[in-house]
Amino acid sequence: LPTEGVPNDTVLVTADITALYTNISTEKGKTAISHFLDEYPELLPARLTKEFVVNAYEFCQKNLYFNYGGQTYRQADGTGMGRIYAPSLADLKQGYDEIILEERLRGVLANEMYLHFVSSYRRYLDDVWLMWRHNWFPQLDMIASTMNSIDPKIKFTFETSKESDDNSIPFLDVRVSASEGKIETDMYAKPTDTFNYTPFNSAHPRHVLRNIPYNLAKRVRGIVSKEGLLDTRMGELSDRLRAKKYPKKLIRDAISTAMSLDRNLILNPGLTSVTPEVQPQPKTVFFVSNFDPNIAHPSRSLNSSLTGFNSTRREEKDKLKINYSFRRCPSLKQLLMFRKPPGSNTVTRCKGGCTLCNNHMHMGSALTLKTGVVLKTNANFQCLSRNAVYIIVCSGCREFYVGETGDTLRNRFTVHRQQSQMDSTYVPVKADQHLRVCGKNEYTVFPFFRPKKNTMIYRRMQEDRWIGILKPQLNLL
Repeated sequence: LPTEGVPNDTVLVTADITALYTNISTEKGKTAISHFLDEYPELLPARLTKEFVVNAYEFCQKNLYFNYGGQTYRQADGTGMGRIYAPSLADLKQGYDEIILEERLRGVLANEMYLHFVSSYRRYLDDVWLMWRHNWFPQLDMIASTMNSIDPKIKFTFETSKESDDNSIPFLDVRVSASEGKIETDMYAKPTDTFNYTPFNSAHPRHVLRNIPYNLAKRVRGIVSKEGLLDTRMGELSDRLRAKKYPKKLIRDAISTAMSLDRNLILNPGLTSVTPEVQPQPKTVFFVSNFDPNIAHPSRSLNSSLTGFNSTRREEKDKLKINYSFRRCPSLKQLLMFRKPPGSNTVTRCKGGCTLCNNHMHMGSALTLKTGVVLKTNANFQCLSRNAVYIIVCSGCREFYVGETGDTLRNRFTVHRQQSQMDSTYVPVKADQHLRVCGKNEYTVFPFFRPKKNTMIYRRMQEDRWIGILKPQLNLL
């Protein structure tokens, strides 16, 4: 936006599209996609054809299903909310409509007015921005009518800064005002905004939490144009972060760093673009894992091994570096949706009535430990089940051991029984000796967790996670 030299009679205008995604019809979207594929064929990957892209889009649009009230429905028309391609489709659809809009306005607006409209019109998905002139205000109704006539399903709702006392209007998360030939910007939040930032004690990687105050402060530094108002907004941010248990020093350092930045460089990062001298870089290997605060991250041991590997490589390009990243933790909604009702998973006896089922396996959906913890199984198990994390409870002292197996439970416990009779020097699982001495080979077995992936590495990660949660004493032997 121009910050100076703005005409004194400037009126700020915004327009919002009502329910954009669900009102993009399949045929209208198809037309827009075809137009831009014809206009920019060089952007289409060589392995794809225009027909394939259009047909794939049409297939996706005609197969939008959702569940509500225990029933499955198919969306007859429109684009489904949350579809990964919906924002790109919205841009293409509205971009195509804007081509039609320019053609229609060229013939009805005066040349100066038309050129001003084209140069000041901006859009972000379904939010439109326009800087207009006070003496052109009567033509604004005609522009709004034209925009609403292009597609009967797409309707714009207009607001102007004339309705405010200070000639200001909110756009996205910014309040913009025009006065004395200048454009000023300030923070804007809807009345329903709760500023519910991620709490500092949340189960997120530390580097994620420590970067939140800086990025929020940098955002404030970029948006607020009045220096006198900047300290006030930073103070408000500090209070909100303190309410979320962020350390005072972390907040203070983040704000200090953000305040030292040049606002122009924040708004125009391209100004700092300097082509660096290309240096040989080591090859990057990506290590992606699920974040769990109860499991020690293997970065330290991996980096140690990598140091030894890289010391044997002379050329920088032959070395390796590891880029560590985490998968997002499941949200509460993801944890609660698509789950079976409590108690629907259970451990059942096999038809043959083997030794494990008859003498040791705990049947049912839950097991209560001596610590008071109630373990509920997340899957249906039998003695022939594979890929399981299980618990063994000693009948003598009620202490317990957590283990995992990719084999059948029956085979795994055959090995446990064999090891309990061996010389303790050669027994890899010392808990087996404890079960023979303390429990007189009387113990309870309960498989309670089936990992999502049937791999040894992932299963052992889950075993370590449960050891960290339950703290079984027999694993320490």
